[in-house]
Amino acid sequence: MSKRLAFLIDTRYCNNCKTCEIACKMERKLPIGQQWRKVREVRTANQAADSSNPLSTFYVAMSCNHCEEPACAQVCPQNTYRKTPEGPVIQYQEYCIGCTKCVSACPYSAPVYNTATQITGKCDMCYSRLQEGLQPYCVQCCPNNALKIGDYEELVAAYGESQDLGFETTIIPNGSETNPSIVIAKIK
Repeated sequence: MSKRLAFLIDTRYCNNCKTCEIACKMERKLPIGQQWRKVREVRTANQAADSSNPLSTFYVAMSCNHCEEPACAQVCPQNTYRKTPEGPVIQYQEYCIGCTKCVSACPYSAPVYNTATQITGKCDMCYSRLQEGLQPYCVQCCPNNALKIGDYEELVAAYGESQDLGFETTIIPNGSETNPSIVIAKIK
């Protein structure tokens, strides 16, 4: 059985430096205004009784979640999205007609429409780098090890089964329909 690659997003160590965003942008040569990885701020009520700060703030570095049942692939009329045996969902942009059905279908806002090229694009987990035995560039460049990649089952064993933040948020919708390949280590 092949491994299912997944991103570990460790909210305990992300300090909003946005190095992963910049690394992705540089590696993929993305135009101004387009991002495939975004660090998002989450604020929630602090559960600690003795805390003087009523809010907890932490950061989540999100991109494509390389779902087991990718919504983007299900709606694309050109069949531009394919799930690889290793897990990444890759897009063959040369077949994209710019209809943006994938943008509307993805609950995580992963595909992004490029107005200059009139096609969509998204994170492919740096699939060409993976094939060379390298890590995705965002993972390689993260100075705090807040972003990692690994086998989904191994990440779940080490960090617990978590594909959401444990509370309702628009940042990470319920993954029951798409089964995202992410594990989130949360601030306790």
